[in-house]
Amino acid sequence: MRLELDLGSIGRLVVEGDDPRELIRQTTFWRELPTTCPVCAAPVSPQHRKVTATSGANAGKTFDFYRLVCAGEPRHETTLGQYQDGSGLFYRHNSEWTTQREGQQDDELDAPRQAPAQHQQGARPANRRQPEPEHQPGTIGGAGASDLHTRLGKLRIPGKLHLVLASRTLKRDVEYFGTLTPKERDLVLDLAHQIEHGRIDIGQVIAS
Repeated sequence: MRLELDLGSIGRLVVEGDDPRELIRQTTFWRELPTTCPVCAAPVSPQHRKVTATSGANAGKTFDFYRLVCAGEPRHETTLGQYQDGSGLFYRHNSEWTTQREGQQDDELDAPRQAPAQHQQGARPANRRQPEPEHQPGTIGGAGASDLHTRLGKLRIPGKLHLVLASRTLKRDVEYFGTLTPKERDLVLDLAHQIEHGRIDIGQVIAS
């Protein structure tokens, strides 16, 4: 069995396997990756680096870092999580996207974040906050969440403030955009538009 996926800026990918469960697991991972930066909307591509720390608590240890990096100016990046048994990677929809610092040394970074390999039994990572099932009736789901991050990025809302902005707008904790209804999504976008056009100060919204 094989599936061909079109992943936008990441490219086209062929997923193969004899077990339908494995095909679904792989397909789910790849389709959850954003293809545009949620901060600046630039195309995103995956990157890998093997790093041996030269200082700090991890001095002498070697780590594999798997990242998503955008092509914008400045570049933004986020690190993919890794299962403890090394069986795979995962992406959190509420991952923080940070600006790459000029001359940043990889040994300044912490070890890659990890989660138990619970996906082998069909469960989600313990530290990944998402509803079960992922796409509840009446909500925008994973695709809608990725689209909302992209649209907020185009409105110049910093990625680390996306979920905070939604929480302030809706007067409740929002940990994942996929749980929003279309009406709630539109309310968040409306406020973002007002901020982008200078009608509302984002600092006052966040502090409220």
